Amino acid sequence: METTQRIVFVAVVLARLVVPLFIPRYPLPAIVLSLVIDGVDQTIFQAFHVTHVLRIYQNYDKALDIYYQVIAYTATMRNWRHPLAFRVGQFLWYYRLVGVLWFELSDWGPVLLIFPNTFEYYFIAYEAVRVLWRPERMSPRLVIGGAAFIWVFIKLPQEWWIHVADLDATDEMGRHPVIATVLFVVLAAVVGAFVAAVRRYAPPPDWRPRVLVRAPEADARPESRREWLETTGEKAVLLSMITVVFANIVPNRADALQLAFVTVVVVVLNGGMTELLASAGELPVTLWKRFSVIVAVNAMIFELIIWLGRRRHVNAVEAFFELFLVSLVITLYDEYRAIRHGRRTRPPGSTSKARVAGAT
Repeated sequence: METTQRIVFVAVVLARLVVPLFIPRYPLPAIVLSLVIDGVDQTIFQAFHVTHVLRIYQNYDKALDIYYQVIAYTATMRNWRHPLAFRVGQFLWYYRLVGVLWFELSDWGPVLLIFPNTFEYYFIAYEAVRVLWRPERMSPRLVIGGAAFIWVFIKLPQEWWIHVADLDATDEMGRHPVIATVLFVVLAAVVGAFVAAVRRYAPPPDWRPRVLVRAPEADARPESRREWLETTGEKAVLLSMITVVFANIVPNRADALQLAFVTVVVVVLNGGMTELLASAGELPVTLWKRFSVIVAVNAMIFELIIWLGRRRHVNAVEAFFELFLVSLVITLYDEYRAIRHGRRTRPPGSTSKARVAGAT
């Protein structure tokens, strides 16, 4: 690979890894930029003739989609104060994840039509409201109706186009430029009409346009045994599904049940070790320092599992990405669930001190 092509390839991959990390604090611009990069990355590779990596990259492209979307899901725990909106988003996220898992295990395209990726655009819509208004003002009818509109009129046609008709937008626009122009004009008119309707019927803005979301401090109250089990259970389910999806996306497929079991073991052992560190006062307070500790803990757990399983031939790139993804999701989930837990249990007007240890 020539120097220019190598730089382009590394730049695109780094952008897809780094930009989603800003989703919790800058949710709207970060997820839109992640979506744009996802849409143009292969076009960039073709423009710079980095075509010999496309077959391999297409596998990792799907894994990177899951990567930025799971960060968006954890961000809802940090930022979303609307109880119903959060539950709808949680349902849409897991519903799509079940569909992706089913698709990767069966390779049946229509599954993704049945389980559309409504969560992503629903997330964007919620954060677009936050730019000018408090999302907590949205009525249940608006929340559910907005999710249904995105599902039926935006995502179902898109999923049919991609996964059933197996069409490419760029290719079709090149074959039918007149139709593409007409559709573009219609789309521009619809967007213009929507903006005009919002300006006419929406209530006055609650604040000047903003995209930065500052989260309250995490809850300092220790978790009960029931809360610990609920937290560990959801993390185990979430990470098991993501790990199995990732393992079936990359070229070297692995046994799904074995991977799910290993992931559950990692989550439970990680929870136990971080509990010990927290009780000893050795778990860092800052998010990224705690992430470093969790990476080190999980690296030891991964190495132990590999040694016990007598596996000596492990793909370094896949192992590193899985270690990074599992550790990142655990860190963000623990931190942001503590924020959401504190938001639910804290009396109005009260404050809480920063939590010393993350939930496990």
